[in-house]
Amino acid sequence: MSYNNFLELMNDFVNNKISADIYQTYFFKLLHDDNEFFDKYYDIMQDLFYDVEEYCSNKQLRNDGEIDEYELKNSTINTLKLIRIQEWIS
Repeated sequence: MSYNNFLELMNDFVNNKISADIYQTYFFKLLHDDNEFFDKYYDIMQDLFYDVEEYCSNKQLRNDGEIDEYELKNSTINTLKLIRIQEWIS
């Protein structure tokens, strides 16, 4: 499995095609590979970046401020909506 862009990765995650752990791994990998997209939507993607960074799959290891898969998925859905709105406005 390989991802070349954020939109494909984000859509696969919200559509339950990949786990949150795989999503987190590829998200950080794409920061180096798809930085044009990240830069274009910097203000929107920055919030998602922090949420991906705060994701912890193990409930027993999760600290205050860290999020679970459900919260990460909601953040990703919200980010996709904001990107669509920005695209529509532009």
